[in-house]
Amino acid sequence: MKMCRCLCRVQAGRAEFGDLSLPTELLPPGNCAIDGETATAFIRTHDLHLSRSAGQPGAMAATITAIASPGPLVRIELEHAASRQRLEAELSCDEARGLNLTVGESIFVSPRRLKLFADDYAI
Repeated sequence: MKMCRCLCRVQAGRAEFGDLSLPTELLPPGNCAIDGETATAFIRTHDLHLSRSAGQPGAMAATITAIASPGPLVRIELEHAASRQRLEAELSCDEARGLNLTVGESIFVSPRRLKLFADDYAI
């Protein structure tokens, strides 16, 4: 299972990554980061939603840097516009065909689910 790793900061009850700011109460139970800490968000590649408009809650602008279709899924590599962090999304061939994506264009990305851990978190 592939994951994206994003660095963020938890501030005033919100997880902030560049221009994306999510209320921590919207995150799944068991998130381990608390206010004032830097944290790492892990997002499964199939849990990133791509859209041509910023209508989704938590949508952030990104640029498509590569598209690969090695099988039944299409892998899209992205660069978050504000932070320059790299992300990877996986879509079905039908979803990708419907969006008609091209390398170099801007798209909006929003996480469906993510897991947040404080940087000093240990098991």
